[in-house]
Amino acid sequence: MEKSLRRSFFTVAMVGTLLASASDVQASLTLGETSQVRQFVTSAQLANAPRLRALVARPDLSVDESAAALSDALASQVFNDTRASFLHELVFGGASRASRSVLALAATRAVLARADALYTLSAEDLDKHPAAAAELQGIYAFLSSDLATPGQRRGLGADPLTGIALTTYDDCVRAIAGHIDKHPKLLRTGVPVSATVSKVRAQVQLALADFVNDSPTYRIDVADRLALTGARRSFFTESGVLVLDAGKASDGHIESVRRLWSRLPGARTDAHAIYFGDANPGLRARSSVLAVKTPLEAKKVELFGADVEAGPIDSAIADFAGALANVAVRRALSNRAELRAQTERDVRQVRGDAKKLIGNVNEPSAELALTSAVQLLLIDAQRTVDSVSSRFLSGSPESSAVLADAVAVLVAASPNAPTPTGLAIPVGKYDAATGTTETTFATAVRLGPSGLGVTGFTLSGRKWDFSRGDSGVVTAIQCDGTAVNATALSTLRKPGVAGTSAIVATSRQALEDKPTTKVDTTAAVGAKSEKAPR
Repeated sequence: MEKSLRRSFFTVAMVGTLLASASDVQASLTLGETSQVRQFVTSAQLANAPRLRALVARPDLSVDESAAALSDALASQVFNDTRASFLHELVFGGASRASRSVLALAATRAVLARADALYTLSAEDLDKHPAAAAELQGIYAFLSSDLATPGQRRGLGADPLTGIALTTYDDCVRAIAGHIDKHPKLLRTGVPVSATVSKVRAQVQLALADFVNDSPTYRIDVADRLALTGARRSFFTESGVLVLDAGKASDGHIESVRRLWSRLPGARTDAHAIYFGDANPGLRARSSVLAVKTPLEAKKVELFGADVEAGPIDSAIADFAGALANVAVRRALSNRAELRAQTERDVRQVRGDAKKLIGNVNEPSAELALTSAVQLLLIDAQRTVDSVSSRFLSGSPESSAVLADAVAVLVAASPNAPTPTGLAIPVGKYDAATGTTETTFATAVRLGPSGLGVTGFTLSGRKWDFSRGDSGVVTAIQCDGTAVNATALSTLRKPGVAGTSAIVATSRQALEDKPTTKVDTTAAVGAKSEKAPR
């Protein structure tokens, strides 16, 4: 009897083992099915997306098996717009909701496998392989704008718009982080790279940040995953803003960016990254990216020059101030038709002579003139006021009117509530000893009867008043209640000292290069959404 029982248990165990083995065999793709997967990925015909889905998203396959099958097929194929469309249909096609989590992770791993192959093919020298660099940026942009952005991920469970489990997004983050770790010399934060690699790295970092789920620890999670350190880490954890550059800038450069960023909150409500080195880097993300033409580590330029004492400052910071000013001006003129009309009138007073305006504005327009004036106020308000006052004394009052309009833009962009002495707005104060620009405040900002025109403010303890005639021209400037004179201008260039107008023409570049790069909602396939910074 005992032998019979042992024989029965052995038989049951053997049957169980055989059934398990059969199940394992059944859960693997056959050679024929693997070949079909490759054919579907190679042709990338949308009509075949459901057939591929039926193969790689079978419930009897593990997530790793599904991802491996898709990765093997995609690693040798050029990733282009056609394949991006095909993968989007594979993941988000109407019949895929039940398997969407599996497909989203499989697609993420698959495109990263293609990226790994590109690094191998190019020997990680992307400067000699620009086509590989462009394809890599496209791969990471697909991750960020197509797979990471469809819904607003909140709370626990799944994205309500797509059904993708939040744990799947976590798995995608781990996959991207692991991919970055495979190529540390090119993709790790802070490592110096070329301008070409800089855009590739920026896009993969944006992709990782976009996949991280919203939570109270979002900023810490992203900072840890991207291995942010020093000023880059503190800036991101405080503000949620990534500084994307070639990794050659010091913490001091980052700190200058942070100070300037905090100076104009009304120009940055929807940006969660700043890219330095290209005004049109082609980056895509869940929210906007503010792009600055000049590399962050670029050499210094001399500010102002002709009217007041010059001072060297990082050219990237000057350009960044212009980019922020451009955003603030566009918003102010778009939201306040009266301000636009007044500025256009003030600029017409120049009568085509750009020398009557502060800053380097070759073709005066309301936006260009205001952008240049706001830019200078953000860098050094005292020098800006002294410059327009000097021009007023020399018979050119036009820039004084534009200055008043620029202060009105800063009032519109500032969240500060009125104080007992009036409005207070953050502006810049140049420190010649360090070559940096600090934050100070113009206080007791006074508006005209209509609430539009700025008639005066207090700066560095001195009260400035501007009076306009019926035509809008400034007819009088007072400093501490007395008609302004040269002795009141603390930064006025000393007689006999030559000066040149050396400030970079960032205001015009800001408009022509369109420094704010929004999410590209046409280049990537499928539903996408912009999202405010977290």
